[in-house]
Amino acid sequence: MHYSRWRKNGSPHIAQTLTPKLPPALDRWWQRVDKQDGGCWEWTGVRFSNGYGRFREPITRRQQLAHRWGYQQLVGPVDPDLDLDHLCRNKGCVNPDHLEPVTHAENVRRWQVTRVVPTHCHKGHEYTAENSVYFGSPPRRRCVKCREIVAARRYGGNA
Repeated sequence: MHYSRWRKNGSPHIAQTLTPKLPPALDRWWQRVDKQDGGCWEWTGVRFSNGYGRFREPITRRQQLAHRWGYQQLVGPVDPDLDLDHLCRNKGCVNPDHLEPVTHAENVRRWQVTRVVPTHCHKGHEYTAENSVYFGSPPRRRCVKCREIVAARRYGGNA
């Protein structure tokens, strides 16, 4: 039995010497943090599509928010019902001094207060009542002038 396992899987002594030792989780986390002059600690590792840092927790192997994992390691546990609000409004920041545990409702309220509403489209046309059209669910504002330019290009000016 021993020799058949050895032939199938190789020597267990060789496998142990070839397996790289991963650094402890907090060291791996620090390797992906860039402390900038402005006080933010920018996450240089992989990010979720929404811009927040992504960190693989070593024990459960689950993807977690990098700022939340770091906050729990450096400051202490956070109630699962609470969000960590970025006081600096930088989604890539993992500095625990820039994070505050708040309810989800409070986090959304703070985001809405600091949100910048665009006054011009990406081409520079001003959003006015005549130059705005809303459609979709949820409704999104689009520039009428840009839509006319695209239609003219697409249909040869016969829109």
